[in-house]
Amino acid sequence: MSRRARARRRRDTAVLSPWRRRLLLCGWLFAAVAIVARAGQLQVLQAEEWREIAEGQHLSSHDIPATRGAILDRNGVPLVLSRERFEISVDSEQVRDQQKDSLLDVLRDDLGASARALRDIETGRRKWVVLGTRFGTTERELVRRFHGVHVRRDLRRHSPYGDLALGVLGRQVDGRWRGGIEQAFAEHLAGKPGLEQSAKDKFGRSIPGQTVTVREPEAGCSVMLTIDVDLQEIAEDVLAEAIEQHGARGGDVLV
Repeated sequence: MSRRARARRRRDTAVLSPWRRRLLLCGWLFAAVAIVARAGQLQVLQAEEWREIAEGQHLSSHDIPATRGAILDRNGVPLVLSRERFEISVDSEQVRDQQKDSLLDVLRDDLGASARALRDIETGRRKWVVLGTRFGTTERELVRRFHGVHVRRDLRRHSPYGDLALGVLGRQVDGRWRGGIEQAFAEHLAGKPGLEQSAKDKFGRSIPGQTVTVREPEAGCSVMLTIDVDLQEIAEDVLAEAIEQHGARGGDVLV
């Protein structure tokens, strides 16, 4: 075969036949339609689902506990009320080097942190250091500006008069309200929790200063009783004397 014939043959084989061109075009069209259909499915039909997944990776939601209503005597004197305290913890890995000295000074001088806790934060020996739940709003404001410090709101029931009329008031046992007004009026006292969202970094940790309150909590309602705290104290003192005098196992009195 001559050189010219071989060149003509290569040129002819390089040009696709009509049916091959149609097949290739159909393949391109099918691929384009598949891509558009998949994009429509993701951006329209499944948009809300994927948006929730994305938000779940970058945001975390937390309930804000509502302040439980107080139980009052007939004159409005609180027999039981909720006190707001804050749990303050430090993530040693998140503390910035340029803030570490200032943070340690605040924890030592204003929060009374122990020497062991300060040493663990300074050296990073423990990743998570819990300083306690005894702190108020003043201490919370002092540490808010530091990276790596986490504050959690904690509401606890407080009885200014100790066990006075405890049988009528009720108490919390294993996280549930048992007996008395606390249980009978649980829904009335409870209130409605709020909601807050915090931004998370790539490791899933909350970013300080990136928390937004979505819904404010609604405090519970108070319950006023016909008990007079002064008369009840006098009656229980007399009861205690009678129990001791007669060697009784115990007793109850309600005025």
